[in-house]
Amino acid sequence: LGPVTAVLHGAGRNEPGGLASLDMAAFRRTFAPKVGGLRNVLAAVEPGRLRLLVSFGSIIGRAGLHGEAHYATANEWLADLTREVAEQHPQCRSICMEWSVWSDVGMGERLSVVDGLARKGITPISPEQGVQIMRRLVADPDAPTVVVISGRTEGIDTVRYDLPSLPLLRFVDRPLIRYHGVELVTEIEMNAGTDLYLADHLLDGNLLFPAVFGMEAMAQVASAATGWETVPVIEQAEFLRPIIVPPTSSTTVRIAATVTDHETVEVAIRSAETGFDVDHFRARLRFTGDGAPDGPPDQVGEGLPVVPLDPAAEMYGDVLFQGTRFQRLRRYHRAAARHVDADVAAVEARDWFAAYLPGELLLGDPGMRDALMHGNQVCVPDATLLPTGIERVHPGGAALAEAAELRYCATERQRDGDTYIYDIAVRTAAGDVVERWEGLRLQAVRKKDGRGPWVTPLLGSYLERTLEDLTGSRVAVAVEPHYPDAPEGDEGHRVLTAVAVGRALGHQAEIRYLPDGRPETGGGRTVSASHTA
Repeated sequence: LGPVTAVLHGAGRNEPGGLASLDMAAFRRTFAPKVGGLRNVLAAVEPGRLRLLVSFGSIIGRAGLHGEAHYATANEWLADLTREVAEQHPQCRSICMEWSVWSDVGMGERLSVVDGLARKGITPISPEQGVQIMRRLVADPDAPTVVVISGRTEGIDTVRYDLPSLPLLRFVDRPLIRYHGVELVTEIEMNAGTDLYLADHLLDGNLLFPAVFGMEAMAQVASAATGWETVPVIEQAEFLRPIIVPPTSSTTVRIAATVTDHETVEVAIRSAETGFDVDHFRARLRFTGDGAPDGPPDQVGEGLPVVPLDPAAEMYGDVLFQGTRFQRLRRYHRAAARHVDADVAAVEARDWFAAYLPGELLLGDPGMRDALMHGNQVCVPDATLLPTGIERVHPGGAALAEAAELRYCATERQRDGDTYIYDIAVRTAAGDVVERWEGLRLQAVRKKDGRGPWVTPLLGSYLERTLEDLTGSRVAVAVEPHYPDAPEGDEGHRVLTAVAVGRALGHQAEIRYLPDGRPETGGGRTVSASHTA
């Protein structure tokens, strides 16, 4: 087979015994396979040809364990021998992997201690994880000579970890589990007195934890877990179950963040309401430092007047349930069944939480961000739209409040029954994209029967949706109120027709009239206009 160029040494013997019962013979028996065995193997090969040495040690050699004094010493000596080989043979990659307990295989399984260790807070490594980590370490030229690989080690008090100070953030309150750079689980208690925004997110008598604060909470805990300071890109966000806070009491939630790859953290939020057994919210956060990319959806063309719709007077409180802190819609440039173009306010507010709690936010203004979802309510005005997921969000961070007022455009990408999917771009007055959403999923709930009364521009979206449901045909519908100062007769009708057709098309339209009075526009589209009091 040719010369030996790599050695994988995983031998060991472990017969637990109290310190008082150990003698030199017990130490020799324990040292023989792990230390003596490696020396014998190294003596039998040509050291100059070796390119790789991997030895399997144990975290016990570093941390100790009851009844394992001899086994701990053997593993410490194995690590020292591996370092010695690395110094004497620099051409050979030498690495001692000090493992914690594995599940199903290995020393812990043979000694039947896996379950007992798990009850103490020591979680085992699965064989699949172990093999994956071993291969990754062997392939990593920057890996140190001795590496500890473990699951949680809550029951081993002699293990110490680097724990820099946690940042002062609302959702990094009580750390339950913490391994800096690897994992952080925090717990917070929420009520209407601590989290003031809850009072402005009241639906059917329940205070709902907003999705935008769920994203902020996940970003805060992920940042605290890693120390990474860039604004993360949020991917595969899912809002699986609402997090409900009773108006007169509290709810406890836990946010768990785990580093899974380079610059990547998986985060989940669970609630005491379900015994912390299932994820309510979850997402993947990538700390790449990437800004929001440019591109569509685009703003409507010039020449169309602002939609005659006052969000403050005609939407909030009836069509929209959001309270004062989330009421950021200012005006609409387009409010159609599949397209939204609106101005929203962004502010640097510090009153989201009680005054004694930290108020810093990492992703930027959550009020503006919530408007990107509830502003799409004009597309489905006969139901309440609630978020269920987002494929990707490039948050704007501090740039949102710096702009003060932003313009957001949303386009429906797909509809599946009562689920509506949108892409969104948020721009400054200069036209720069500062935040982008891809694949926002909104679910229609609390459907109405359509009888109204209707705010005039919203009726167009309802008619368009209903026509498609009834006939299976796509027809763009716009309803425009009759302006008091519009000209009388045919001249006034034609002015209103031009505006309404522009609303339906999303840009200013040139209307021609046939001898019989029927309107026409370019592009092969059929136009029909009707007027009433």
